[in-house]
Amino acid sequence: WSIVDTPSGEGNVVLSPSEINTIALGSEGETFYALDIPTWHDDDGDGIVDPNEVGKVYKSTNGGVTWEDDLTKALGDAEPAAALPAWDIAVAPSAPELVAAVTNNRTAVYVSEDGGRSWDAIVMPDLGGMLISDITFSGSRDIAISTRNPDGNDNGDVWVRNSELIPSWESIGLNMDASSVAFSPGYGGDNVILAIASDNIGTYLCTRHKVGDNWIDAIPPVEISEASESSPGESEIIVSDLALPSSDYSTDAAWTVYASYYSTTDADDAYRIKHGAGEEDAYVSRLKIKGGDKVSLASIDYNNGKLLVGGVFAEISSASALIYFCSNPEEAFPDWEEPTEPPTGGAFSGCANTQVAWSSDGELAYCGTSTNHVESATEWADTSLPGAWSGNAGDEPDESAFSVSRDSADTWNQLSLIDTQMSRLCDYALSADYKTLYLASVGSGFDSLW
Repeated sequence: WSIVDTPSGEGNVVLSPSEINTIALGSEGETFYALDIPTWHDDDGDGIVDPNEVGKVYKSTNGGVTWEDDLTKALGDAEPAAALPAWDIAVAPSAPELVAAVTNNRTAVYVSEDGGRSWDAIVMPDLGGMLISDITFSGSRDIAISTRNPDGNDNGDVWVRNSELIPSWESIGLNMDASSVAFSPGYGGDNVILAIASDNIGTYLCTRHKVGDNWIDAIPPVEISEASESSPGESEIIVSDLALPSSDYSTDAAWTVYASYYSTTDADDAYRIKHGAGEEDAYVSRLKIKGGDKVSLASIDYNNGKLLVGGVFAEISSASALIYFCSNPEEAFPDWEEPTEPPTGGAFSGCANTQVAWSSDGELAYCGTSTNHVESATEWADTSLPGAWSGNAGDEPDESAFSVSRDSADTWNQLSLIDTQMSRLCDYALSADYKTLYLASVGSGFDSLW
């Protein structure tokens, strides 16, 4: 006889508590990173919340099947030590071992060139009291961060750190609160950085490119709303995201941007921004996932003609995260679908904050889910939030998980980092060819099939 592995805490497959707030996928399809921002893990068993026990930084080297959290301790051991939790993480497109994390209450950046085994604190520019809202790499290993502080007073910006022998930061002069940022896929040629940014009036797609020593608008900022509607201001937008299907975002090129956001207004939805070659302006279409009704979105991604968005909310009774996808996002009225079997998350809370991402070849879709308590721009800026999920009158797991779809986002299954409770395995079954084993487990919350 030999022992068959069953679902367990080994490799952090089953892990409670667990909240997956951010995911970053390496382009080779094996090296993934994930953040759990709020959860306290009493690693030393003393019952005291130590700074290095708040939040976790996870890494997988087998496509999300199993995870290690040695990166968390390595950040705490850096000189100077990073103040945890990590708030955001990004991986370089050309080097899965080059990773950057936002720490110190969203004011610092640490970089690792060895996949998180060691970290270096990056000398930061004067952020003027702003908080880092997003971080990303270019294909040439430059780093960009967006900053904001939705108090209606000072404005945020986007800062770029070049990858030269002596790196330095420079502002692109946005002078608005930026909630997300991305390098153009053709940044080495077009020098364009894109951001979703807000002022007191609305939210805009901003495209800036470098000409000589100066950053200027590639085209004027484009308000992300229908012509007859308004967009959220800086005190109303909570999170946003960008997906870039084109390769050249210069003024002379025709390009498309997909954008999404979550706010306290009724404008939440997915949007398409199209620019014609050589034109001065771009044109915005609301993609009306629910026929024009408000759909609050936590993330958006595009690959090879397929658009995938992750919702903020969830179906409480079934612990089903809300995801929407379409294969014709260029059409005037895309055919939106919902998964036959959605990913899990949001049990008891109704919030899953689904973070979606396609694999680099578009064959697989991944997502991470988490419950959090951020429901306004002010709460976004409160670094005591998102608070840890306290459960439903008894610390019930919320079924947050890292999940995978192998059929273009229609069917999802939990893969790892699963916040569930298993009391016992109650039954098993074998497939007709004896190559697949199915298990049933019961627990205090949701029962599971494996």
